Amino acid sequence: SVRTDARFVKLQEALAAKAAAHPGLVAFAQTTERRSVRVLWFDKKGSPGEIALDFGPVPWNDEYEQALAAGKFKDKKWRLGGDFWTTLDNSMPLRIAGVAIPAGYWYLTLERRGENEFVLGVHDPAAVKKLHIDPYRAEQVTGGIEVPLQHHVAVTPHAQLAIGIAMPIGELAKGTFAIGFGGHELTGAVDIDLPEAR
Repeated sequence: SVRTDARFVKLQEALAAKAAAHPGLVAFAQTTERRSVRVLWFDKKGSPGEIALDFGPVPWNDEYEQALAAGKFKDKKWRLGGDFWTTLDNSMPLRIAGVAIPAGYWYLTLERRGENEFVLGVHDPAAVKKLHIDPYRAEQVTGGIEVPLQHHVAVTPHAQLAIGIAMPIGELAKGTFAIGFGGHELTGAVDIDLPEAR
């Protein structure tokens, strides 16, 4: 009986009009768990800044390892993590593997070049958004800052993607950026340009 109700008919017409304006378009609502890594500095005067990484941990499996060995991930950017972009938010300039990254908010990708050469891509979100793509189409992203990372065989395989920055005890401006997945580890030295605390 509701089908003949004028309010229902009006609702149907409104939905049909929206569908006609965007044929084939489907909306998805996601709720996912993310992981954050943060390095921060502070003293009695305040805080000169912080570095924050945010990513979706992806379980590593044999299928990914076989695709990596077969070269399916070679010479193309990967979404570094699950669902949304992996992000870097650094309120102070830093260098990873000697490559300067200005203070800002960035989307990160990973690319394999050669046998075991891996490059971290650091991208301006405004430029990426102009492409109107979801992170699963990360291979369409071009440009950005390129950071070469060192490849190592993991002593203990990583069951899922791990990303972080390690700072030795007592060290304020030097650390190590690391990515781990399966039997692989990628690292780069981190140098932070510490300003005076405000």
